[in-house]
Amino acid sequence: MFEKNGLFVFLMKSDEQLKKTGIIKKLRNHRICYVCLSDTVSSAIQALKNNSIDAKGMCFIDTLSSHYSSQESTDRCVYISSPSAMDEMSGAILKMMKKCDAFVFDDISCLLRYNDPASILRFTNSVKMGNPGKIIYMISTDAVSEAIDEFIDDLVMFADETKDLTAMGERSTPEAGKIVPDPGTTWPYGMSGFDIPELPPG
Repeated sequence: MFEKNGLFVFLMKSDEQLKKTGIIKKLRNHRICYVCLSDTVSSAIQALKNNSIDAKGMCFIDTLSSHYSSQESTDRCVYISSPSAMDEMSGAILKMMKKCDAFVFDDISCLLRYNDPASILRFTNSVKMGNPGKIIYMISTDAVSEAIDEFIDDLVMFADETKDLTAMGERSTPEAGKIVPDPGTTWPYGMSGFDIPELPPG
């Protein structure tokens, strides 16, 4: 799936950590920058470790830790003052582009708590225009926001590929922004070319 650069959108439930780490494992041959929007960097690293992923070679952008205490950025981790500071986040991504060729956002729907959808879409479009390599947006379809459905529709319009990883038997079509039901598909098998073997059947 990740043979080419571009924008990839994954729809999932907020508590599906195995699917999140499964995506990371698919990118193990890339230099990953993990953008922490739903967790602090320490929590993200622990979650990766719990799922047998070594984060030593990864870089991070942390949007939450500075809310709790003062943080000093390092070569591998840039701390953002808050999730609403999207210009600051753009600058951090630009910096990490010198080191990384895959950017994973977990989870982009969290920005709806702090920003309006139009501002977030401008940010996501600017990231894509920067051509950083592979851009992976994870989106929680059960995010608590009145704007979530419309936001997902708008975001996938610009995606090169969209995968619905919810347990609804759905898969994406090759056309960006179109998701159609596939009644014959049962997760985790046959997901339109994206199977995650780490997941137990269920």
